[in-house]
Amino acid sequence: MTEEDEQRRHWRLVWLSSLHAFSDSDTLRKRWLDPTEQNPHFSFVECICSYFDDANLGEENAYEKRLAEGDVGAEEVTAVAEFHSLAESYDSPSGDNYDHEAILRDEKWQEVVDAAGRSRQRLL
Repeated sequence: MTEEDEQRRHWRLVWLSSLHAFSDSDTLRKRWLDPTEQNPHFSFVECICSYFDDANLGEENAYEKRLAEGDVGAEEVTAVAEFHSLAESYDSPSGDNYDHEAILRDEKWQEVVDAAGRSRQRLL
């Protein structure tokens, strides 16, 4: 496997893992609301960061660039378009990104979670 192939493989693992995290509402609820949770990965902020920052999808035309580089296919881009748009435009209802209860109760957040689930199913 070439270094480029390995980098693509690593990026895809980060990408797909972060998409899965958005779609797993049971784990989000369990971990985000657990007062004993010490792992900072289990927060709304880290969920957003893992997708937009760690997978480098926060820049304008990120998927078009990934498509041109061969990291994703056109069908994959289409499969995640709705989710990406919803996640990108989401703001926590209270303005506090650590108010997990408010986020989890928010209908707009549920739309993000549902869209992530549909994206995962399309990618499968």
